[in-house]
Amino acid sequence: MAFRDYLRTHPEVRTVHEALKLKSAEMDFKDPLDDNSFKEEFIQEHQEKAMLWFQQKGLSITTLDGISD
Repeated sequence: MAFRDYLRTHPEVRTVHEALKLKSAEMDFKDPLDDNSFKEEFIQEHQEKAMLWFQQKGLSITTLDGISD
């Protein structure tokens, strides 16, 4: 959820993510795990940034699910 919202509010990151997905689709990986590996560095970097951004906004995954911290 944090990653999705982060992409929605950071259009420059969303654009890079879209380009990466398009390039990945063109590469025609035989093994789906190779596709994951191709995107792993980007996802890992921005997942961490998204979680920090999410926390700075005072949100948490549990509060979004209706469960208090």
